[in-house]
Amino acid sequence: MSGFLDRLDTSPSFLAMTLPRTALLLALLLTAGCNRSADGERPTFGDTRSTTDEADDALVGSWSYTAYVEPSEVARLSDDPIPAGVEIDMTVSGSNTYHANGRYDADAEVTIRVRQAGEEVPLRMLRRDAGTWETQGDVLFETVTSGTLTALDPTTKQFLRETPEFSAFVSPIEGETQSSTIHSATQTAVDLEEQESRLRYTLRREE
Repeated sequence: MSGFLDRLDTSPSFLAMTLPRTALLLALLLTAGCNRSADGERPTFGDTRSTTDEADDALVGSWSYTAYVEPSEVARLSDDPIPAGVEIDMTVSGSNTYHANGRYDADAEVTIRVRQAGEEVPLRMLRRDAGTWETQGDVLFETVTSGTLTALDPTTKQFLRETPEFSAFVSPIEGETQSSTIHSATQTAVDLEEQESRLRYTLRREE
């Protein structure tokens, strides 16, 4: 796979054959599902360190989010330079429900766009997972117990079939845990930062 970014075509078959390493990069973004804060500030949780019970009470309920990962952010996270004339970005729209019994359900619709020479190939998929959640201080832990990854169009279906590295990496895996720092929380919004990627996003309570 070394050097695959030296050339990039926008045909679905070429993408399916040559995008695995970029796919793994984007998988990291997908599982984080968020946009990084530009100011770099780390506000405290409710102005003071929250207890675990307070954090749990704040999170129980249903939340939604929409986030955009711009091409410069993709380039920042990539070990390989993105070729001149090629742009990759991603949009995520999702919903999370945190139940009082320590269970959660999450859906995320992800669109990855690869653009070159005025051509664009979108890859669209839906990730659904369920599991357990808990907070420890100002950190949220989510552990998967089940889940699925589904292509939302024929191009993406072919891509997932022909890039098993990507499919395996982004599919929910029983026992995997994601940790996120809770920067702030109110009854209507929770600001989270995924600890591994340092990407940041805001959950907004559904009516």
